[in-house]
Amino acid sequence: MSTYEKGRVRAGRPDVTINARLAAAALAHDQWFREQVDIALTEEASGQATWHPHDQVWAELEAETARLVREREAGQDSSQRRDLRKRKAKPASHSGVKKRA
Repeated sequence: MSTYEKGRVRAGRPDVTINARLAAAALAHDQWFREQVDIALTEEASGQATWHPHDQVWAELEAETARLVREREAGQDSSQRRDLRKRKAKPASHSGVKKRA
């Protein structure tokens, strides 16, 4: 396969294009992440952030995991699993992550 284009002095480099796109995506994500950290720190400084204890979050996670394993081992059919997914999920809580009001 040739990357020749009429009138172009140098052949195109698809690997450079791919790497440039990956680098741009990484930079955009880094900028977004830093903005989210700044927002969280601002909310913490103003007293608006809600923090969740690490042990409590892990206890909830382990309980939910155990429940899901029990349900899977009980051999529920797919229609019952679909009904479980439709129920209203509790908001995610993570250790050290604020909960928005």
